[in-house]
Amino acid sequence: MLESGEVRKRLRQTIEAAKRDAAARRAALGDVQKEYDAFLENHAMPVFRQIAGALRAEGHVFQVVSPAGNIRLVSERDKDDYLELFFDVDRQFPTVVGRVSRVRGTELTSSEQPVRGNAKVSDLTGEDVLDWILRVIVPFVER
Repeated sequence: MLESGEVRKRLRQTIEAAKRDAAARRAALGDVQKEYDAFLENHAMPVFRQIAGALRAEGHVFQVVSPAGNIRLVSERDKDDYLELFFDVDRQFPTVVGRVSRVRGTELTSSEQPVRGNAKVSDLTGEDVLDWILRVIVPFVER
């Protein structure tokens, strides 16, 4: 049987290590959050706007909205039909994730996937955003 003093000592060490790791993660996340904000403004937003314009020209009416640090391409036919990019900080490595929400009748389906694997935010480009959109938009434009 283990001594209670040894158990408490090891537990305290684990708690202290967890606190140090969390503090380091929060500090690093601040820098990555700035990179994500720049990515949205410089890469994602322009591509989303270009896609919305091209979709409109093809008879598919979508609008771009940007709620609270995310960006969405929302169908004007049904607000629950959308493509969205968001910053997922709950993963092992903070990742830009794409979410697709689609309504068919009364059924709502939603799926999520990283825009480009586990790429760092600083490595993502407008081309990555375009590639992701073109992969996931098919159900919205097929008739």
